[in-house]
Amino acid sequence: MSDLAILCVLRGESVAAFPVDQPSTINHQPSPPMPLDPQAREFLDKLERSRAPQMHQLTPEEARGLVVPLRVPREADVTVANRAIEGPGGVLPIRIYTPQQGAAGPRPIVLYFHGGGWVVGSIASHDALCRRLCSRSGCIFISVDYRLAPEHKYPAAVEDAYAATAWASLATVLVETWRRSSV
Repeated sequence: MSDLAILCVLRGESVAAFPVDQPSTINHQPSPPMPLDPQAREFLDKLERSRAPQMHQLTPEEARGLVVPLRVPREADVTVANRAIEGPGGVLPIRIYTPQQGAAGPRPIVLYFHGGGWVVGSIASHDALCRRLCSRSGCIFISVDYRLAPEHKYPAAVEDAYAATAWASLATVLVETWRRSSV
């Protein structure tokens, strides 16, 4: 038995110790790779054949120039509102997507933070996707136009995401309180 152990402490009390050199009972066999969706495979193959420069080889400006709005048909049954909330760096643009169809009353809210490694993308580049997700899910989507690097150093984008989440949470509470008081 080894002198090395992992000690579990709960509320200041030792509750268990596990010797480090004991063989694990957990199966560490690697899982077989999951098959890739055929459409994803086709996309990756086309990307490789295109010989387009990789994003990490480009300046932020060059990479932003390559990002085009996603080519997804726009959903007509979604109401879109551009708003601005107070963020840690000033005005923080958001876009709110509300489905026109479906149940009346409260709906789930999804905060959408576009991809792009905190450097590329915007609410405009992901507009069609947010419309489609909103229409098909029945959820309200709030897309956040967070500050991008390198112009805004880390953790600016994360702080914007937190501010939008706090705003949405507070707005939800206020709307629900108003709804219950007006019944």
